[in-house]
Amino acid sequence: MANDYEEWRPAGKSARLGYQRLGGLDYETIPWKPAKASGLGRRVGQLSRDKDYQCVFCHGTGERPKGSKCPACRGQGEVHLNPPAVTCAFCKGTGENEPRSQVTCPVCRGKGVVSVVEPIKICSQCNGRGRIIGSPLYCGGCRGKGVVTVKGSVNETTGETKTFTARPSGTAGDIADVIYQIGGRADYQQIARELRISPYYAESICKQMTERGYLEKISRSIYALSSNCEGLMRNEEERQREALSSDEAEVLKIVVMAEDDEEVKSMDIAKRIGLKLPDVNKMCDKLGRQDFINISLSGKIDLTEKGLRTLEYIFAREELEQSQANDSESELPEEEDVEQKDEQWKDLKEYKMQ
Repeated sequence: MANDYEEWRPAGKSARLGYQRLGGLDYETIPWKPAKASGLGRRVGQLSRDKDYQCVFCHGTGERPKGSKCPACRGQGEVHLNPPAVTCAFCKGTGENEPRSQVTCPVCRGKGVVSVVEPIKICSQCNGRGRIIGSPLYCGGCRGKGVVTVKGSVNETTGETKTFTARPSGTAGDIADVIYQIGGRADYQQIARELRISPYYAESICKQMTERGYLEKISRSIYALSSNCEGLMRNEEERQREALSSDEAEVLKIVVMAEDDEEVKSMDIAKRIGLKLPDVNKMCDKLGRQDFINISLSGKIDLTEKGLRTLEYIFAREELEQSQANDSESELPEEEDVEQKDEQWKDLKEYKMQ
């Protein structure tokens, strides 16, 4: 059989199709023309600015199956899209729902490419595959494209993308709080333990937060707060810290000054500061919601990292106020006294910015 046929090769500006049979010619010749751009050969997420593409479902013939119009290009042999576009991740640019099938891809409708809206990034749910491993359906995050649009406006000067102006709420807000308290990055399994939720659910919420710009995926299981989200969390902590009443600050002091083996409960705090127990319970509930303290099932109260940072700031502020009060009674020259006060307030401001 190998001696009966030989593969054709294009000659000049024509292309011979089929095979040349020994003892007679059995081929047809068509005029040569340059091929249109196709979705194949591009990396996932690589943008194309072309408007016209060769139909990958019928390979430019306009027929599939033979004798019938191609459902993707409607017999034109090429398809048209509004740029920019990317290769369809679900079908890998083949236009087929399954390899060598007669069914068009449900994502690109047989075109092999799909239009997108810039700016884009690789989908974190499917890692650019367009589908979840083990599932025949396309990814719900990117709808099979392999990329998602980064929501928000882009600063043309700096190139930075502003995605949101408010911190996340609900479970996403709890996850942001946990990551912020831990130090800015955390494993999703660690987050699940802290919030007492399933690791699968924690990972799912982390992926959604990554798409919205709240988190950045550092490795396979570690997520970090984006610079924008971290700034919002820091600003919120400062607002909550400044809004603390003197009684709420006193609660934090009582907890931190307790002995190592001493359990501090709301009843103990009520006795020390001379308030009614219901009022103390309300304050503790508020401090707990704002993550200044942790309250165990037995009622024991402990300070969180946020509570410790707040107490450090309160002690520093009180020390400065006391120092200023002492300076006002001293015999320092007026100019030197003013310069010293300005320097102290500058130190407090720098401490607050840390």
